[in-house]
Amino acid sequence: MIEDKTVSVVSQNNPDRKVKAHFLVFTMGYSSYTFAMAFPDEKTESVIEGINHALKYMGCLPQAFRPDNMKTAVSSNTREGIVLSTAMEDLQNYYDVPVLPARPLHPKDKATVERGVLILERELLSRLESVVHENFDDLNHQILLYLQDLNTRIKTGESMSRYELFEKIDKPHMRRGRISFSNSDR
Repeated sequence: MIEDKTVSVVSQNNPDRKVKAHFLVFTMGYSSYTFAMAFPDEKTESVIEGINHALKYMGCLPQAFRPDNMKTAVSSNTREGIVLSTAMEDLQNYYDVPVLPARPLHPKDKATVERGVLILERELLSRLESVVHENFDDLNHQILLYLQDLNTRIKTGESMSRYELFEKIDKPHMRRGRISFSNSDR
């Protein structure tokens, strides 16, 4: 979640109440091809839904998932190692893709997604925070419009866009597969 900015969405249960949006951000290896989606919470169902949408957006499966050490991904983190949550173990088995959570505290293994979050903080959230969105579908539609612009824009220091780099460099190393995991598959 991006903590210092707040995007408000009208509560479905109480139109006078606003709820804070939580963001799931995915980026791909070399290209930094980015996907993001907003949810009302960080519950397991939201994380799984976000992963499914990200995979559909990418059109293929990565070699590994590298989530943060959030509660929905990690059930315990001890000196002996990280223990995945049941949902992440099930996701790992379903997609046959290892789930390798980032190391706690000062991880050095998630720089690409941190850059993606920084770009979203600077560009996207500044556009979204001044508007109260009617629902999460509306907010996520605005996010997708932004992502289309971000991913097709020529990347700084490159001669291609994130999308072109993704298609040329990242996607050939990914694999096709079923993209529809849900909690009912557990």
